[in-house]
Amino acid sequence: ATINVTPAGNTSRNVIVDYTVTVTDSNGCTDSDEVRVTVEPTPTITITSSASCNFALFQPTTYTFEVTVSGGTVTATDGTVTNISGNVWEIADVPDGTDVIVTVTQGSCSRDLPVTAPNCVCPVVDPATSDGNQEYCQGETIPEISASTSGGTETIDWYDASTGGNLLQSESLTYQPTAEGTYYAEAKNTSTGCVSSSRTAVTVTENTPPLANAGANKTICEGESATLTASASGGSRTGYTYLWSTGETTPSITVTPAGDPNINTTVTYTVTVTDSKGCSDEDTVNVIIYSAPTATITTVDTTCGLDNGTITFSFPNHPNRSGIQFSIDDQVTYTSTVADSSGSYTFSDLPSGTYALWARWGNSNCPVDLGEYQINTLPVVTYTSQPVNQTVFAGDNAMFSSSVTNADTYQWQVSADGVNYTDIVDNSEYSGAQTDTLTVINVSKLNEGNSYRLLASDSTTSCDPTASDVALLIVNVRTVITNKRITYRIKPN
Repeated sequence: ATINVTPAGNTSRNVIVDYTVTVTDSNGCTDSDEVRVTVEPTPTITITSSASCNFALFQPTTYTFEVTVSGGTVTATDGTVTNISGNVWEIADVPDGTDVIVTVTQGSCSRDLPVTAPNCVCPVVDPATSDGNQEYCQGETIPEISASTSGGTETIDWYDASTGGNLLQSESLTYQPTAEGTYYAEAKNTSTGCVSSSRTAVTVTENTPPLANAGANKTICEGESATLTASASGGSRTGYTYLWSTGETTPSITVTPAGDPNINTTVTYTVTVTDSKGCSDEDTVNVIIYSAPTATITTVDTTCGLDNGTITFSFPNHPNRSGIQFSIDDQVTYTSTVADSSGSYTFSDLPSGTYALWARWGNSNCPVDLGEYQINTLPVVTYTSQPVNQTVFAGDNAMFSSSVTNADTYQWQVSADGVNYTDIVDNSEYSGAQTDTLTVINVSKLNEGNSYRLLASDSTTSCDPTASDVALLIVNVRTVITNKRITYRIKPN
């Protein structure tokens, strides 16, 4: 005879249940026997870490989960089973889409746990957003590029191609290129490993700078101005702007650099040209300033009624020059070249008048207006009244006089023949010999017919004395009355 029994068990230990059977035959005889049923505990199994998908680049997608059992060992119909701690087991590397049955066995008892595969399709990762293409000028530092993601656990991998290609930098929102070109940003979810369906292009462009031209060097004379004109080519070919070292911002500028009267000098100007792309180039131009000739002017006025005025130019020796020329007629004519080391040059025998003076170098460079100078005529000795003939009686005094302007020195002279004159000195016969009035004292009949003249001069000049007209001395004898042996001379009145 057979019976089915279901003895109660225990989850933590074996339970022993004894069953007794008594057999009675037809004679009424009996016999008993006992059978023991050992009830072992049935293990328990629960999922304590739900299934999670494992995404790996260029690898099959799998999933992993964990179970906790009351005891025993664990197996699974797929994947890799690992006891990671006590009664905790991990089932990993389960292929995506595969359901598994996990079995826990303790002794001769076991328990199954079916597990349904999770949905491991990659979540959508939005393409990266470019933070902008970059440009730089040739010779400058290549700028960093960057892109943005939707945030969260997303980052960016950088490639050199829109698909495939080489990974340049992983998991960075920025990238430092080493050359111009187009670079591609691929957004990636760091948790799932899923990437965006497309890559975002970010372009780095190297711009060729313009070519600046400040123009040809200029040569000017001291005090003159020079116009500097810059031009540009190449680069973006549009939108050129100019900046001179003077601060001016026009293509052409006019400069008047200071020179040095003692030596030729050079001033350098720089222009920076910038195109519409912000690239720039600079060039320089030299302005050579020739020293202008310098001279000190000295004039001497005419005297004595002669054309004997002078103009003297005195000048230093210039280290860069060998010759110099002068003009006194406002550049109508110039002298022949004078050695610059000679120090001075004089124009002589000039009449009075106004002279426009210029100087220039021996090669006709750098004419300089030295201004107008006047040669005056010094006043000459002039007689406003001349001495006149004098008629006197013997024994009387005779007086000769004249009026003279511009004279301070006087000398009377006497001549017996009207040709040869001798100077008169004050004595018993004459007084006023060095004044404008001469007195002949106690005229003698011997003085009859003498010629007298005055020499007047200006001691401040070197002019010869100016002679007056000649005046004659006529000596009369008084009326003679004779009475026998006595003769009387009487005055008529």
